[in-house]
Amino acid sequence: MGLEVDAIFSLLKDGRWHSLEELKQKSQIHFFKIEILFEFLSDCSFLAFNRGQMKAKLSKAFLSFLKRT
Repeated sequence: MGLEVDAIFSLLKDGRWHSLEELKQKSQIHFFKIEILFEFLSDCSFLAFNRGQMKAKLSKAFLSFLKRT
């Protein structure tokens, strides 16, 4: 799942809200895998996940971390 996570992070690095459907289409990763990843990242406060609208964006702290790597 490592390359899949990289693909998702590449799409989220802009700091904007993205729908799971958009990410699924652009990354070719199954919706269920994205949802599991987002649940985990949300629980760790790395990601804001709006479950009602099925949208997510990376937290400012995690964005800063990714930009340093």
